[in-house]
This record gives sequence, C-alpha cells and structure tokens, in this order.
Amino acid sequence: MIELDKEFDYDKYNGSNLLDWFAVWYVKRAKKEKCLPMRTIQDNCIYMPPNSHAASSSVSGLTLYRQKDLQVQLYNLPPNSEIPLHVHPNMDSFEVYVGGDALFTVEGIDTEEHNRKIENFDHLEDKEEFYKEMFLRNFRVTETTSHGGRMGEKGGAWLSIQHWKNGVKPSSPIEDWEDS
Repeated sequence: MIELDKEFDYDKYNGSNLLDWFAVWYVKRAKKEKCLPMRTIQDNCIYMPPNSHAASSSVSGLTLYRQKDLQVQLYNLPPNSEIPLHVHPNMDSFEVYVGGDALFTVEGIDTEEHNRKIENFDHLEDKEEFYKEMFLRNFRVTETTSHGGRMGEKGGAWLSIQHWKNGVKPSSPIEDWEDS
C-alpha cells in the first residue's frame, strides 16, 4: 500500500509503474487533505498555448507539483472551447476531472458515461452522488494516445498528472505537442 507522506517517495516507487504510484499518491493525498498537494515556489508558471492548439487563447495551465520527472498541472478552459486531437510523445499522464463541462475524447472515442453525466449535471437529482463518483475521475494517456476534448457552457478544469520521459525536462504539455 502506498504511504501518504507529505512528499512522494520517488526513490521507493521508482520503476516501471512510477506514474501509477505517483498518481495514486497524489489523488489519495488530495482526497485525504481535501486540497491539492503543492510543491512549487518559482516554477509554478502559467502556460498559454499558441492559437493552433486550442480554439481559445484563454486556456491556461498552472504547475502545482514537480518532483524530478513527475509533475502535476491544473488546466482550465473557457466555455465552448475545444482542444484538437493530439499526442505528447515525451509524456505519460493521467488526466483527472476536477470540474465543469470538460468532455474528453481518448483515441477518438468520447469517454461516454463520464461525458453523459457531466452534460446532464443540471438535471441530476442527486448532485452529491455525482460529486463522489466523478470528482478526480481519471483517464490514462500514454505517449501514443491520441486525445482532445471540448468544453461545454461551464468551461472545464482538470489535473494532468505527468511522467516526462526520454530525458525531457518537465515543462508544459503544450511544448510537447504533436497533432494527430
């Protein structure tokens, strides 16, 4: 079982499942503490993509946590914006739903049940059950996984829990982007 220490024990979990262990640690810490673990001071930059990457220049990402080649960023997109299908050849990640109308597409397929529940949120009778089930729900995105999304009327927010590979220093997925 993973230890919920204040810092992720990189050396203990380093290996082929490093991202899995890190994602489990980060999400469990967030749920236990009821806040997002942060480990940045001066490298918590906001990243804005070029116009070619999103149908809105208002998309932004904020680095919350960085440790060696692991990183967590919070992304926010405005209402009715889109992110075209793409890959990040030097990054393996879990994309984690935080809120809003963030409707994801992975390998060309909508994440059907997730998206259906988000689109019908205003009509749900039991919103508390929705929060318990959907908050911090995640999708695995490897270096070769084509993914994108669209935001509904409320915009959307998600965490990107990342493992940077091939000797590439963590920065922004926007800088490691290939259209697919």
